[in-house]
This record gives sequence, structure tokens and C-alpha cells, in this order.
Amino acid sequence: MELCDCPVVSHDFADARRVMSECWIYTNTRGLRAMTLHGNGSSMALDGQHLFRWCILDEADGSSIIGYLYSAERPTAELRDRVIALARARFSPPLRSLPNEQFEQVSL
Repeated sequence: MELCDCPVVSHDFADARRVMSECWIYTNTRGLRAMTLHGNGSSMALDGQHLFRWCILDEADGSSIIGYLYSAERPTAELRDRVIALARARFSPPLRSLPNEQFEQVSL
């Protein structure tokens, strides 16, 4: 897990606003929620609380970002595990059954 304080891609302001970001937001009062945001900012304010964007790394790969989490504090191991599970469920290709009951991932 790394704190992300740099933009994903360098764009001018108008282009950056067109970027869609699928991520999660966590606050103590609202809990964990999936969000689709416009732009790719490294921080935001919600309910008067400053949230930072954290990169959640894929434990299986270690070099791949599996999700972005906006949170005021460093995410706990439990919260990171929840985001990893949600990201895999949301973004993984569907599985299809083969005749001998094995499963294979289908490319989209």
C-alpha cells in the first residue's frame, strides 16, 4: 500500500476533468462505499474531512494497483483486504465453466 499523491496521467485541467475514476471512499461516519469520481485528484474533502488517495496493491502481484481508496488515515489491514476483495469482484473477468467442470477466465 502506498500513499498516492501524484496524478495518474498528466493532462490539462479540461482533460483531467473527463477522467473517470472507479474507487472507494472510507470515513468513520459513512463507512466504505464504492464511488465513481470525475477527475483523478490525489485528495478530496468530504463532510469537512480531508481524505487522501491510497493505492491498494494487489497482494498476488505486489507491483499492480488493484484499487484506490480515499481515507483520512492510513487504511488498516482489514480495510485493505475488503477493498481488494471488492475490487476483484468488481473488475475481474467473469468465469465460465468448461465441460470437465474446470473454470477459466474469459477476456472481455
